[in-house]
Amino acid sequence: VFLSIMGSLRYRRPYWMLHMKNIKHWRIYTKPEDEGLKRTEMLYQSWLGGIDRPYTRPACSVRTPTWLTRKRFALEPSHLVAETPVEVLFAEFHKKYYGYRSTLRPVIEDLHNILDLVETPLDMSYACRTLSHLHNDFLIPMDAETFRIFAHAAMKVDRKDLLHYALENAEKLGFSQIDSQVREFIEGKSTWYMVENGYLLPHKGNEAENTDEKVRERRKEEDALLRQIDAQGTSDTENK
Repeated sequence: VFLSIMGSLRYRRPYWMLHMKNIKHWRIYTKPEDEGLKRTEMLYQSWLGGIDRPYTRPACSVRTPTWLTRKRFALEPSHLVAETPVEVLFAEFHKKYYGYRSTLRPVIEDLHNILDLVETPLDMSYACRTLSHLHNDFLIPMDAETFRIFAHAAMKVDRKDLLHYALENAEKLGFSQIDSQVREFIEGKSTWYMVENGYLLPHKGNEAENTDEKVRERRKEEDALLRQIDAQGTSDTENK
């Protein structure tokens, strides 16, 4: 307590200096050769971490105008050199939603877009950080398809261990809805977790089911199902 009190006495000024405006050289009016001030300076430097480690307090920013703070933030160089598409989206995400007094809120599609572009394990780590931001910082609820998209991104970089962890901690991570097929795949009850363009994913372990004939059959079934959904949607629109 004594040292902190002494620290506040570092730059004592005469009373007539209290109302001086825009004066930065007022220290020339102090007497650094004075024994009392020397002692105070040494105590303060020691309190900060050592006499050989000089330290100056940052300039007061109370009177910095808002427009200047915004401009400085806009011109601040990015800490992430965006090279991959995921890094570009991640940098834009932070610039947009963590900006100076930003009132914008992200949507779950921001996470889906990043997960769709995952190509490397580092991309997956950025996707996981985005998931953490959405769930913990912005309290954005997950969609029914979010876990399936997350599983597809994790399997693209061969990280099935992430899926085991996500399934065990689904509530903590915000995954309220988990696709039954993906759950069976993680638990080892199934060899595939989704169908993409007629192929069962992952390709490894499903070679027998991904023959050209079976892929064509699945594509026909998928096209028929899409036509049925379109017809149903058209009829519902006409009835309204």
